[in-house]
Parts: sequence; C-alpha cells; structure tokens
Amino acid sequence: MAKKIPSIVFSLPSLKLENIVLEIIDNSLDYGAKNVQLQFFEGKTSGRKKDVGFAVFDDGVGFKTGKNLFAAFEITEDENQKQRKADDIGKYHVGMKLAPLSMFKHLFVFAKLDGEVHFCYASNPNETETVYDMDDSTHSNPTLPKVYAASDKSIPEEVHEIIKTFETGDWNTCVVTCHRVKDIIDDGREPVQSFITTDVGAKHFNQVLGMTYQKYLEKKEPPHIEVLNPVTNKFETTP
Repeated sequence: MAKKIPSIVFSLPSLKLENIVLEIIDNSLDYGAKNVQLQFFEGKTSGRKKDVGFAVFDDGVGFKTGKNLFAAFEITEDENQKQRKADDIGKYHVGMKLAPLSMFKHLFVFAKLDGEVHFCYASNPNETETVYDMDDSTHSNPTLPKVYAASDKSIPEEVHEIIKTFETGDWNTCVVTCHRVKDIIDDGREPVQSFITTDVGAKHFNQVLGMTYQKYLEKKEPPHIEVLNPVTNKFETTP
C-alpha cells in the first residue's frame, strides 16, 4: 500500500464519471452493503458555474475504528509494479480514493463510529497545493479522522446538506466528492441541467448501474441500488 502519491497522478486524463461512481459502489458491495444510494447535488460553493457533485450512501460493514477509516485512504500499488520508481504513475491502482480526485477537488468519507459521525478528507493536490502524504506530520492531505460538526466551516455548505440524510438514515458510510476540476460530461451537456433540474442524468445512471450489477441484482436476495430522481425527489431502484 502506498501512502504518498506523486501529484502528477492527479493531473492525468480523468476517468469517466461512470467509472468513478462505479469504483465507489463496487467498494460498497464488496463490504456487504444491502442498500446503496447514489445522489447528485449542485455544487453551490465551488466558485464554478453549473457545478455538480455526488454522494454514495451504503449500509455495509463500515469502519469499526477511526484507524480503519484513515487506513482506507491508502492507495493500492500494483503487485507486479512495486519495483518501479516512487514517482512512476504506472505502479498505482486507481481505486476509490484516487478516482474521484481525478475529476473533483474534494473527497470526504463519513462513517458512523460509536454513535457519532466521523470523517476523513482528501483533496486534489494540484488544486490545493498540498501533497497526498499519509505520513506527513501535519496530516493535511488526507486528514486524520475527526468528529463531524454541522458548524465546521471547512466543509462546503452543500456537503453539510447531504450529511443530514446520512445522520438520519440507516447508513454506515457515505462518500462525498464535489467541486469538479474538469468537465464531467463528455458530450458537452450542462451538468446542472442533466443532473439537478431534469432526470436525464439519473435515468442514465439507473441504466448504467442496472447493466453493471446485473449479476448482483439477479441474486435471491439482491442489494437495493437506488438513484435519486431530482424531478420526483424520490429514489428509484435500479432495474
């Protein structure tokens, strides 16, 4: 596992939004989630017009300790590439942590521990002029776990709104990423119109998730994977 990642890795051509979302949902299902919800939201505080972020909620086994939560930010190295130089980007596996930060500035992972919500935060180093280094004594990127507070001004307003749902629901983990640094739609469509004011984006992801997780959904007791429809303001189960 790698704890320090060269900043150039975060400058690479980003994955598609679908791949980023699927990386996170894969992780939820791998850890036994029976219910997963995907919600897109408007990034009102990013300073960029027409901005969209997303959150994934799940009821998997979650994190038992703050130490485990922080350890989740370690980046997997390719077992066949460990002898390559530390700054060689080919040795790193693009997983849950790295995937969102290839397209967004902020990544939060919230977890319920001992009856309280804790979180760790990581950022795109090129946007925040930091280094992704888990061994750095300042623990600025990523941060050590701390108890969530609605008054925390370091957290964007729209993320606070998302966490209201997490606190009151039967969820164990919530991954939130926001403030895009690149276009999130290949065909040039405007993201707020696609994901917030119409249900075009939600219906697209419902189809993507249905096709991707068909084998899961055909099980005797399949997980419930849902996407928020912004028009009806209801979650729709993936077919």
